[in-house]
Amino acid sequence: MKKIISIIICLIFCSLVGCKNVDTEKTIDTFNEEKLKIYSEKDSQKVKELLKSYGESKNLTVEKAKKNNIIVIENEQIVANEEIWNDFYNNSKKKKEDSILIVQYTEQDDPILTYLSCKDNKFFMIEDDSRDQYRDSKDEDYFEYSFKYLKLFQENNKTYVYLLDDKKITLDELNYSLLSSNISDWISYGFVFYYINS
Repeated sequence: MKKIISIIICLIFCSLVGCKNVDTEKTIDTFNEEKLKIYSEKDSQKVKELLKSYGESKNLTVEKAKKNNIIVIENEQIVANEEIWNDFYNNSKKKKEDSILIVQYTEQDDPILTYLSCKDNKFFMIEDDSRDQYRDSKDEDYFEYSFKYLKLFQENNKTYVYLLDDKKITLDELNYSLLSSNISDWISYGFVFYYINS
């Protein structure tokens, strides 16, 4: 009798574990069927849960990210879903609410996933470094930013995308503030990504 009960418990456990794995894969594979929700700063926990739901690095390969409507930046180029980025940027210029996901890869091919939204006339971004095995601090996985403006700078055939609170800031001023040792020169910013112009 004990053997039968042990076998039944083992089968139940195995089926539950198996179902969990199937559900996880199913969730990852069906993200592209849903419109990405537009969250603001007050919804930061929901965004973190969304970013976490993409699972391990293997779920964020270039091909999987491409299928799930994630903008893919690889080797300094937008290699997938550039039209989604263009739509977001154009919507933001019209003050239309929108949101996107961006994935970039470290030198070790670890994915850095970023959520960016335009809502209530502000830009909100959370960068998820949890899959970066060589990140500086393993105590902090998420970095949050909230700014008034999204600004693109062109330099040396590259486009740099920043979040700022002052739309009059130039790239020279921003670069100077990054190099300055004087705290009063520092400009608050959120760096989104950069890419080589095609």
